[in-house]
Amino acid sequence: IRLFSVTDRHFVYLGSSNSQMRDNGCYFYDDGKGGQAHKIREQLGKFDRCNIPKMMSRMGQCFTQAKRCTVTLKRHKYNKTYDIIGGRDTNQTFYIFSDGVGKVSQEFAEKIAFDVGLGTSVPSCYQIRHRGIKGVLSVDPSLDQRKHWAIANNVVDNNKMTNKQNDLAVLFRPSQVIR
Repeated sequence: IRLFSVTDRHFVYLGSSNSQMRDNGCYFYDDGKGGQAHKIREQLGKFDRCNIPKMMSRMGQCFTQAKRCTVTLKRHKYNKTYDIIGGRDTNQTFYIFSDGVGKVSQEFAEKIAFDVGLGTSVPSCYQIRHRGIKGVLSVDPSLDQRKHWAIANNVVDNNKMTNKQNDLAVLFRPSQVIR
């Protein structure tokens, strides 16, 4: 994409999300004296070790239309779980019923909804990106029920941070880890 001018202003390509690229959209920036767009892209992250397609994809995440959530998901509040697998198709390939969809507690889903301006309208699922994990989380009230049961019955989780089971806000599937 080349530089173009409108009146005395000079615009350069700044970036675009993956969906914008599919729809032939992007962001242009009035570069003024030059070099500012490059400095802005440098501040978006370290992309110098990626090949060009991966760099464009990673940079595109900075231009997504998603809403940023400021609710903190502490490390001891999430864990990974397995996909739900059962039965086989005609090629003897297992069916994956969970299809890589993780779980989020009702309580944590409510915090996210409030934070992104949805008030009391809590979606039944969220598309997320968190610390190298991306995908969909479905609201699962059983995470809250398990936590309340554990509290009522004085059941204490293992002290290992990554082995929590009773007081989780989120369960990710292995397939959600970005490789």
